[in-house]
Amino acid sequence: LFRAGGLDRPTLTSLMEARALMLSESARLAATRRTDEQANQLTQTAERIAEAEDHATAQALDWAFYATVVEAAQNLVLGLVMNSIRHVYFQSADLFAKVVDNHQALAPLYAQAAQAVQQRNTDEAAAAVKRLAQAQAERLT
Repeated sequence: LFRAGGLDRPTLTSLMEARALMLSESARLAATRRTDEQANQLTQTAERIAEAEDHATAQALDWAFYATVVEAAQNLVLGLVMNSIRHVYFQSADLFAKVVDNHQALAPLYAQAAQAVQQRNTDEAAAAVKRLAQAQAERLT
C-alpha cells in the first residue's frame, strides 16, 4: 500500500473498492441485526459529522460511523477486519484524511445510510453506504 512514503495508487484503488463492498454488505446485515441503540448511534454520528468543525473530528466520526455499522452487522469476521485496520488507519490518518474532504457535502449520504439502517431497509442501507464509500474513494484516489 505504501511506497517510498507515498501511497501505491493501484493498490489503494483496490483497497477502496474492497472497502466499499465490505461496508455496504455490512450495512445490509446491520439493517436486519441492529439494536435500537445502534440505529440511534448511527443517526447521532451522522448528525455530528454534518456539524464537525474540522477534518480530524470528521475523520474520527467517520470511523465511528462505520465501526457502528460493522458492529451492528454482528459478523465476527467483519469485526476482526475493522479491528485489524484501525491501528494502521489512525497511525496514517493524514494519508486518509481526504475521505472526509468537504464532509458537509457527504453529510446527507451518512444520514441516508443511517436512516435506511434505522428503517431496516436492507437494500437501501447497502446502496447508501456504497454511495458514501464510493464518494469517499473518489476523494482519495
